[in-house]
Amino acid sequence: MKVAIIEDHPLFRDSLRLLLTSAGMTVVAEAGNVAGSHTVWATDPDIVVVDLALPDGSGEQVIAAAAEHSPTARIMVLSMATDATSVTRAFAAGAHGYLGRTPPPTKSSPPSKRSPPAPW
Repeated sequence: MKVAIIEDHPLFRDSLRLLLTSAGMTVVAEAGNVAGSHTVWATDPDIVVVDLALPDGSGEQVIAAAAEHSPTARIMVLSMATDATSVTRAFAAGAHGYLGRTPPPTKSSPPSKRSPPAPW
């Protein structure tokens, strides 16, 4: 399966590439912004993973371009934006799936109360 990644955070993009390739997929193109995403369409990806928040525009622009230039590709949004408006707009632009990236909790959980170890 050929995958393209449009994500502006290099560390996250690298981690996603590693995860996908370890699962047997081939990452055929990467871009960190809307302007660079034009290189993706020549690779004829099966899946395009798109972040909505890009430095020079919106991932919605990339989703619309994917529908035009690579109509058989499945578009998966992977974004920190998990509000209903963002999700609805992504699907309206042509996304096929949406995964919310949530940040880790800022507070640690209180320690759990455990029973003392058994005496034996």
